[in-house]
Amino acid sequence: MDNGEVLRSQLKIVSDSEAKNYGLNVVAFNVGHGTSVLFFLPNGETLLVDTGYDHMAEKYTIPFMKSHLPVNRHGKQRIDHIFISHWHYDHFHGLNNILDAFDVGSIKYNLSEPERGDWRKDPYNYAKHGFEPVHSPQFKVGNVIDDIGGDDVKIKILNAAEFDLERYPYFHSKYFGEWDNANNRSLSFILKFKDFVFNFGGDTYQHGQIAMLQHFPELLAKTHVYHGNHHFHGGLSTDFLKHINPYLFIASACDVAYDRAAFVSDVMNNVVPTLEQESNIFIENLHTFEVGHIVIRVDGSLDWTDSSTEIIYETYYSEADDFPKFRILYLD
Repeated sequence: MDNGEVLRSQLKIVSDSEAKNYGLNVVAFNVGHGTSVLFFLPNGETLLVDTGYDHMAEKYTIPFMKSHLPVNRHGKQRIDHIFISHWHYDHFHGLNNILDAFDVGSIKYNLSEPERGDWRKDPYNYAKHGFEPVHSPQFKVGNVIDDIGGDDVKIKILNAAEFDLERYPYFHSKYFGEWDNANNRSLSFILKFKDFVFNFGGDTYQHGQIAMLQHFPELLAKTHVYHGNHHFHGGLSTDFLKHINPYLFIASACDVAYDRAAFVSDVMNNVVPTLEQESNIFIENLHTFEVGHIVIRVDGSLDWTDSSTEIIYETYYSEADDFPKFRILYLD
C-alpha cells in the first residue's frame, strides 16, 4: 500500500489430483470483446449465459465444452438452459454454432431489441433447430428464478428491459437519458449458491448500476465474484463497485481496456485500492484476454460466512497457446 502497510493473502498451488469435487463450477470464457459464461449447477444442469461472437464460439467455447459437458442418452452433449442478456452480436452471434454442436433444452432472452440487424432473419434463424428463442417473463427486475440448478441455487434479476416502474422508479428512462439502450437494459443478476454470491453484471453502464444500487443495496452488499464486462472501458459507477466489494473482479474484455480512463483511473486507481485498504485483503482483477478461460469452483459444503472461506479459480489456454494449466487456491 502507499502508506507502507502490507496486504497479505494466502496462495496454494495445487495439482489436478488434489482438486475437490465442487458443488458449483463457473466458467468465464475468453471471447475477447464479448461475453459467455457457463455454469455447471449443483443438480447436474448446465446454464450458458451469452455466446460471444460466432468465431470465438468455434475457436474457444465449443472446444472447451466438448471436453467437459456430459453426454446424454442420445449420445449428444447437452446445455440445459441458455440465457441471452441482450441482442448484440458480441453476446448472441455464436448461438447457431452452439445449437449445431450441442443438444439445448431452452433458450430464454431478455426483452431487449437489437440495435443493429435482425436476429430473426438468416443467418440468425434458429427455427432449423426445432425451436426459436423465447422471451422469458422471469427476466424482470426483482424477480427470483428458483427452478434452475436445485434447491440451493437462487437467481435474482437485478437489471433487465422489463421492470415495474412503481416499485423500481430509478430504472425510469429519465435517469438513463441518451444511454437508455440495449446495454443499460441488458440482463444482470445475482446467482446465489448457499452463501456464495456470483454477480453477472451484464453490459450495464453507470446508469443501470446506480439504479441497481438504489433498489438492492442490501442484496448487493457482498459479492464474492463480480463478472464485469468489456464496458469497464466505458462508463461505470465507482460507488456501485465499492459497494459490492468482491474478492474477485472478472472483466470479459480485450486490451483496449487499458486505454480507457474508466478502467485505469476508476477501477485500478480508485475502486481496487480502496477495497484493499478497507478489508486488508488482496483484490484480484482478471481480464480474460490475459489469462484465458477462468474457472471458479465453489465447494457446496463451505460456510461462506466463516473465516475458512475459499475461492478457487483456474485459467485455461488452448494447447496451441502453449501455456500451462494452473489452479490457485485463495484462503482468507
